[in-house]
Amino acid sequence: MNIKSEPVFENKYFFFFLVMVFLIFFGQWGQPTIFGFFDSLAAREAGLSLATSDDYILNMKRLYWGALAYRHGPIPYLIQNISYWLLGKSFPMVHSILQVPHIPILLCSAWIAWKIGVRLGLGRHAWLVPFSLLLQGTVLTNMRTINYEMTLSVLVQLVIIYLLLKAMQNQSSLLEKMAIPILLSIYPHIGADWPLFLLITGLIVACSENRKAILLNRFNLIWVGSLTIYSVIIYQHFFHGSDIFPQLTLPFDKIFGILSNSIVVGEKSLTPWMIWNSFSGLGFLALMWVPIQFARKKTTFNCGKTSSHHGALAEGAPPVMGFLTAIFVWCLVIIIMTMRLNSIYYGIFGTVPVAILAAVFLHSIQRRWTVLLIIVCMIPHILFIFSSELPGTPFSTLKDDLRVPAIAAFINQNHPDFLTQDKVAFLPNYISAGAGYNIRGRYKRVIMQSYFPESRTRLGSPKDDANGRTYLGDRNGSPDYVLNDFMDNYLNKGKISANWLLLVPEHFQGSSGWFFEKLLHDPQIKWVAELYDTSGRKIWLGEVTHQGQLVENAPRYSVEEYAKLFIDRYFYINFMSKDWGYFQRY
Repeated sequence: MNIKSEPVFENKYFFFFLVMVFLIFFGQWGQPTIFGFFDSLAAREAGLSLATSDDYILNMKRLYWGALAYRHGPIPYLIQNISYWLLGKSFPMVHSILQVPHIPILLCSAWIAWKIGVRLGLGRHAWLVPFSLLLQGTVLTNMRTINYEMTLSVLVQLVIIYLLLKAMQNQSSLLEKMAIPILLSIYPHIGADWPLFLLITGLIVACSENRKAILLNRFNLIWVGSLTIYSVIIYQHFFHGSDIFPQLTLPFDKIFGILSNSIVVGEKSLTPWMIWNSFSGLGFLALMWVPIQFARKKTTFNCGKTSSHHGALAEGAPPVMGFLTAIFVWCLVIIIMTMRLNSIYYGIFGTVPVAILAAVFLHSIQRRWTVLLIIVCMIPHILFIFSSELPGTPFSTLKDDLRVPAIAAFINQNHPDFLTQDKVAFLPNYISAGAGYNIRGRYKRVIMQSYFPESRTRLGSPKDDANGRTYLGDRNGSPDYVLNDFMDNYLNKGKISANWLLLVPEHFQGSSGWFFEKLLHDPQIKWVAELYDTSGRKIWLGEVTHQGQLVENAPRYSVEEYAKLFIDRYFYINFMSKDWGYFQRY
């Protein structure tokens, strides 16, 4: 029986309609309005190159050089810039709008995952592959962001796996034979796991009975030549300091970091991976199913359920041991590496092998157990998605904080004189620093971590920050010498080396609170505004003058009112690309 004659999921269009609804729901509901400092803001700024000037040639130059230097590769950079330019012209650049491109990317990923299930012979149960893919927490986490390299990597991986499966079955067209080496050449410009993925594709081919035909494909010269060029670029990076195509060396930097770390069970490492990817356990069980099939002297992979036996086979499917062994090795290596990473976002590189192995296992067992395991696997995902650990998600205890857009609108509306090139702003902590990025303007910024006054170095422990953590990494503030000069001038000479500043109540928490309390009550500062929201959160705007004004006498304004003004009037690409080259000036 040929695979194509296997019964497929009759209601596939309804299934993908539900997938689209699911993606829209989890992508949109509960999104925060504004971007957190620093990574999300930096990602947004990277997507503004196309609108930074009215000069078309200048924009193209910035786009070109930005693509070469973008940490996650030129292809995500180009897609991000085009998406922002199209969306930002007509819609405010809030999180929920810039997240939208993830929806078609993952919808296409689900479609290709379904085709992989059909190609493997799962028949009408091919939907288990996209189901296993989209229910994984790292996919849902990354689809809520505003940069697209992670979900793009999943899509490209799935396309390559699908084309390899067709090649293993000797059913590839000329165009598909050309597409495999082209996509393998492109993938290093998208996925940070590209060395591992190339090794896995090589292992899949090596385990194929049709390996000779695949290897002798004349189009393989494309990716062999590309890999040679990439090797030269990597050599130049490590031995001559070249910064072109940094995404090619990102995996090696991560690997060196991984090797120096110990396996950690904590909030951002092993525990979320195990909870959010319950299907990885099913993937391991799928490998246990392989020798059972061989013990029954079955030599081909489980294809559609054509008989009463839940594990019936179909002819023409790729050999089970070779393909599933390669997928299992991929899954195992990714899980081990993820245990040592400090960011759950990188767990997305394990979603494709986990999805395939999970679908295989769910397909191989009796239907009642399949339903039960699906329900069990959905529970921790739903609980984690709706937990209070993720700001902006439904039922989160961390409500949307609108102080950043509110103060940005207030200053642009009432104090544009603060934004000229001769002015200096003091912006401590992540809220004030985030506001500085959204205000725009060519003024200089002194960005200080909340723990800096006590530690006097950006390497100070984040535990000294408010709420026991900091959103300002070591690389995301002003240089130490700038911050120390500011501290010395103020503590020793009583001079505030800034023209205006922003403070929030969070500054007074932690071991450095004394410093910000001193600033709050300094008679040199005229507090020109206090913005407050319905949750009692505040932000103060102060101007350094000879005649101060007590913070208690500062005029009070509504955060919600000015946040709405910012979103309606300013939060479009024409304004957000203003003074684009100054967004990292300290």
